[in-house]
Amino acid sequence: MTRGPQRSTGLEGIGTHYRRYAMGNVMALAAGLLSFPILTRTLSNYEFGVIGYLDAILLVLAAALKLGLGDALLRFYPHGQGEAAFRTYLASILLVPLLASLAMWLVLMLGLAVSVALGWVPQGVAALLALAAVPFTVFASYVQWLMGAQEKSGVNVITGTAARWLQTLCVVTLVLMLWPSATSVYLGRLLAAAVMAVWMGRWLWQQTAFSLKDVDFKLTRSAIIYGIPLALNEISQILFGFVDRLVLKAVQGDMEVVGLYVIGSSLAMYVSMLVSSALGQAYTPVLNRLYISEGAQAVAQFKQRMLVPLTHAVVLLVTALIVTGQDFFILVAGSDKQGSAPVFVMLSVTFLGATLFAMGGYGAILAKRTGLVLIANLVAVTVKIGMNFLLIPGSGVMGTVYATMIGQVVLAVGIYVTCPADLRVMPGRRVLLQSVALALASGTAAWALAQAMGAQPPVLRLAVCGSVLMVLYCAPVLVMFPGLRRWISGALPSRGQAL
Repeated sequence: MTRGPQRSTGLEGIGTHYRRYAMGNVMALAAGLLSFPILTRTLSNYEFGVIGYLDAILLVLAAALKLGLGDALLRFYPHGQGEAAFRTYLASILLVPLLASLAMWLVLMLGLAVSVALGWVPQGVAALLALAAVPFTVFASYVQWLMGAQEKSGVNVITGTAARWLQTLCVVTLVLMLWPSATSVYLGRLLAAAVMAVWMGRWLWQQTAFSLKDVDFKLTRSAIIYGIPLALNEISQILFGFVDRLVLKAVQGDMEVVGLYVIGSSLAMYVSMLVSSALGQAYTPVLNRLYISEGAQAVAQFKQRMLVPLTHAVVLLVTALIVTGQDFFILVAGSDKQGSAPVFVMLSVTFLGATLFAMGGYGAILAKRTGLVLIANLVAVTVKIGMNFLLIPGSGVMGTVYATMIGQVVLAVGIYVTCPADLRVMPGRRVLLQSVALALASGTAAWALAQAMGAQPPVLRLAVCGSVLMVLYCAPVLVMFPGLRRWISGALPSRGQAL
């Protein structure tokens, strides 16, 4: 058994990491797309509303219990400092915070159990099962951040993919065989999380043996000081992503309406994750290493090159959603849930567009300006909450959609502005103009074809129009940018070599 810090060799480029994380996200998306049609055809809008409402609350609790130590595991990783330093790192930044989180969770669990016994909590069993899974979520997050710090994208992707598919298997099995309800969903999640926690614990122990004797409380204190603003930032991001469900329930008072929104927004998140999640997992450790070893200029140059394929991917997906998004939604969710289709299309376009600002504006955390990121998130959350209360009474579910779009624009601009000037980049004018021109040409052709096909089945319109978009958009891009062909085949251009 090999013990000690497992360090990246530095030979794996961002292209390798991105392809792995992208493949992992494709597999996770496949799991979601497998379960989503089953759940939308099995669970009522009310049950989806319950799940969306509880998820919003529990994600905030999980983020608070993580104490922001995921980012600290990345930032304080002891590259090249030996096994003793690695044991101290694990004991101080992983073990101690994990024990503290467990203690706080026990208090929450006791309080919830009493509240359920007194009849104060609707759907009490589902709430208890959901909260029971939180410690496993916190532990899994720590372990996967450690894998990311080591730039072990392979094992990280395998772990995340296995967890997602195991959860899908457990949830779908229980929903179909036990009871189609939120309770079955949370029971399935709990079982899957417990199994994966055992596997991750075994992997962690193989890194090196560590205990409380190895703790350096000064390191713990430094990590917590670094992590708390990031925990607050994560909480603000979760509130930004999920507070609309809470406000919609507060204003409308109807879980059915919440479910209508949750179905559309959840599928929109699946689509945006295909790009943003893989990208973030791939570039965060690499940019951190570049910033420490070579400085801001190297990071800016690297991001500028990465924005070329990202811009084309985002523009192509946005075009496809505008032309065929409703057909895709009906195919996945079923015609009885088509009331959520406008929610899906509008939010997917918004989330994907924000990805460009997230990449171009990533830098405040590198420069340890976490307070500015927190302010940007809090401003966006405040605007989003205010717009929800303003727009929901008149527009219902679509008011929540409009509020989310406005909030997303505010957040994107805020993140970009708070990024240090020497790290801030945007796609080049040439790339933007070419991508927009190709989108207009290919999108117009695909839209005209969709109109000509009329009342054909959604799957047929989706296949034909999607193929037209791929050919008319991708072929010219690959001709104009030979570097993209090299990137796709696995050889990201070295710094100084333009795409």
